Amino acid sequence: MVTGMNTYALIDFATTLVVNIMIWDGMGPWAPPEGHIAVVIPKDSAAGIGWTYVDGEFIAPPTPEVDTEG
Repeated sequence: MVTGMNTYALIDFATTLVVNIMIWDGMGPWAPPEGHIAVVIPKDSAAGIGWTYVDGEFIAPPTPEVDTEG
């Protein structure tokens, strides 16, 4: 990886849902589309698409229940 590059989550501002993940230097020329923000994912985080971002924290989606009776 090139120095200065970080993994970012693209977050839909209205829903707080992580809709994409990308590697970016944080400087440009790219900018998040209207209604979205880009937030650095900490190196020790497993955050990904489908997670939410609330109050500065990435939150994993609920774990689906497994049907053990089938």
